[in-house]
Amino acid sequence: MVDGAGVSHPRDRVFAPLRAVASAPIFGYGDFHLGRGTVGGPLAPQLEQGAAMAAAAVRILAGERPSAINYPLPYGPPRYDWRELQRWGISESRLPPDSIVEFREPTAWDRYRWQISLSGIALVLQSLLITGLLYERRRRRAAEVEAHRRMGELAHMNRSAAASEMSASIAHEINQPLAAIVSSGYAGLRWLANKTPNIEEAVAAFMRIVSDGHRAGEVIATVRAMFRKDSQKGVLIDVTETIREVLVLLRFELEEHQVSVRTVFMEQLPSVLADRVQLQQVILNLMRNAIEAMTSVADREHILHIKVEANESDVIITIQDSGVGFDPNNLERIFEPFFTTKSKGMGMGLSICRSIIEAHGGRLVGGPAKSHGAVFEIALPLPRRMAMDS
Repeated sequence: MVDGAGVSHPRDRVFAPLRAVASAPIFGYGDFHLGRGTVGGPLAPQLEQGAAMAAAAVRILAGERPSAINYPLPYGPPRYDWRELQRWGISESRLPPDSIVEFREPTAWDRYRWQISLSGIALVLQSLLITGLLYERRRRRAAEVEAHRRMGELAHMNRSAAASEMSASIAHEINQPLAAIVSSGYAGLRWLANKTPNIEEAVAAFMRIVSDGHRAGEVIATVRAMFRKDSQKGVLIDVTETIREVLVLLRFELEEHQVSVRTVFMEQLPSVLADRVQLQQVILNLMRNAIEAMTSVADREHILHIKVEANESDVIITIQDSGVGFDPNNLERIFEPFFTTKSKGMGMGLSICRSIIEAHGGRLVGGPAKSHGAVFEIALPLPRRMAMDS
């Protein structure tokens, strides 16, 4: 604390003039020198050490032997002045691992972190908003293009899908009695080929052939009725009779899957203006779906409820089954084009069914039944209401 000329200097300012002319870094031993010209180091905490020595003095004055007093002098981690490290080019990587660097000048981030953060958040939000708007615009335009494309596909596929479904229906319904005819024919031949021909059993087999032949004829007659020339688009049709013709087509399929049909038809039901073939195809598709939905059900009866009634403006057809019903996750998608959860598909699809009904000015809705299964409701406008709408 005394210079070469014998002049005493206060210890808190003794290093300032030395630092101004020094050509090497200065290291001290007390923490009171840090920030006053020294680089730093393992500095002794002067206040804590002074307090420890004062406590020892008090104990000695109280009569304790000095040799019995042991106060370890506290030392903290090494501490350094960031400004001196920068001045002398000392890298912080050379400091002990637990060192503390003080007097570090705050960076722009330290000074303005809130302002920078808010500006960054605002910029990110603005970018996200712009990106979202551009994405929504692109998605909307793509959706419009896709909607137009799908509508064109539906319009193009309507007739071909209906013909395909009807062909499959005809083949299925005729194959049933034909298979029975072949089986009964073989049985009759076997009875006649015995050493003692069993005429009675052979006659019974031939009678079954006749009966199955009539049943095949009924199927063909029903199909021909569906395509009669008077079954043109926009003619008045009897909805009850139309449904009965569809039930004839599905008779063997209903028997095969042990489905009971329960019908409630309103008497003196008014006619509707519709395309007979298209309407029958819609009803056929809905009934086929109902039969398929009941195939895997084993704990209750297979019942197909069909109800036809009318109000002041519409004829309402209700088709309800006791099958597995709808998956709640798919309920909103059942009318989407080409959507299906079945391995064999849904024929021409509920989307085309709805398109056909809407083309007739009606509506088709579907949902879960109150107890089990699913229910679909077709509402066809009466001719009077259609005339008023047009």
